[in-house]
Amino acid sequence: GRTIIDRLGNRDEVSEIIGLECNEDTVNRANIIQANTKARFFTCDIEADDFPEQLREIMEDNQISSFDIIHLSMIILHLKNPFKVLKNLRRVLKPGGLFYILDIDDGFNIVYPDEHKEFERVVGICNYLEGSGYRQSGRQIYSYLKKIGLEKIVLEKQGINTIGMNYEERDALFKMYFSFIPEDFKIMAEKRNLNKCEAEDLEWLLEHYDLLEELPHQ
Repeated sequence: GRTIIDRLGNRDEVSEIIGLECNEDTVNRANIIQANTKARFFTCDIEADDFPEQLREIMEDNQISSFDIIHLSMIILHLKNPFKVLKNLRRVLKPGGLFYILDIDDGFNIVYPDEHKEFERVVGICNYLEGSGYRQSGRQIYSYLKKIGLEKIVLEKQGINTIGMNYEERDALFKMYFSFIPEDFKIMAEKRNLNKCEAEDLEWLLEHYDLLEELPHQ
């Protein structure tokens, strides 16, 4: 699908888009790819203690006093302290501005058929992989927004239901839930030795990867 930059990057009513990312290489690539749009990207750790100062400096350098829209996509699940981050961002949101947050909650998903519990096992693996974040973060967002003083909050819950999905939708489901797991396992194994259950899950995943790829397309 089209990214938010694709949809808004050259619209007349959009004056500027600022993107924040902690990985410098990713920022450099994004600035090259989006060079002809109104988007600019900066290296910034939104969980760092000096994040408010970093953000203010970026805003001053770009003559931005506040933001009309703050968009967070698949961020909350990776944060150690979502409340702190949202509170800091609220300070730079224009009065009447909009937070747009997209996150995940595995509890809303229905995958059928899953006769041998393959999808259920993969979701369980996601829950402990260090790189996959907190997979039930979606249900927390409403409370966080209330705590930082927002009043008009609209919560849309859209769980994954494979029944009736077309091929493209099922393919996207596979990529979202399966494709990153081997790499995340590799990164975790480089940091520490896998325990017995983790090693068994990795062996099972590698043995059944082709079946898992087929599963959501049935």
